[in-house]
Amino acid sequence: MSKNIKNRLTFMLVAVILFLVVFNVIAFAVPFTNHYNSLFWVSYAFYYLEIIPTVFALFIAGNTKDYDNDECGNKISIVSGLVILIGIVASIIFMAVTIEQIWIPIVVLAIVFVLSVLAIFYIFIQNKNDKDESDVITYTKTNNEAIDKKVENKEDNNN
Repeated sequence: MSKNIKNRLTFMLVAVILFLVVFNVIAFAVPFTNHYNSLFWVSYAFYYLEIIPTVFALFIAGNTKDYDNDECGNKISIVSGLVILIGIVASIIFMAVTIEQIWIPIVVLAIVFVLSVLAIFYIFIQNKNDKDESDVITYTKTNNEAIDKKVENKEDNNN
């Protein structure tokens, strides 16, 4: 893995930790109207649930040769950052508002979580497909060059 990618992924892991600290300060220092009720705890737990696929993606990208390219590293960094920001904003909004039906934030937060997980894994799948396609192109080019050499050798032998 290139040093650039490792630095970027390390930065993202540090950013995740900092966002967790900021989120906890906001969650427990700001006097929300529904502090410590079920809606507060659902929103709080959601944010930690949202962090799991992000850290998983950063860990996989940092320890697997299949994702050793700058384009994939950029995509993982950007999507991971967006997932963290969307998660913190959605959680804080639901901590701050008063809603009678708790199912509404649960459904909204679940949809945000599923879309975040899909976005992260789409990058992994797309990168894997790009790598497979690149391998096929390399294999075909190598075989074509070998065939061209054999044809040239055969033509030279015939002349």
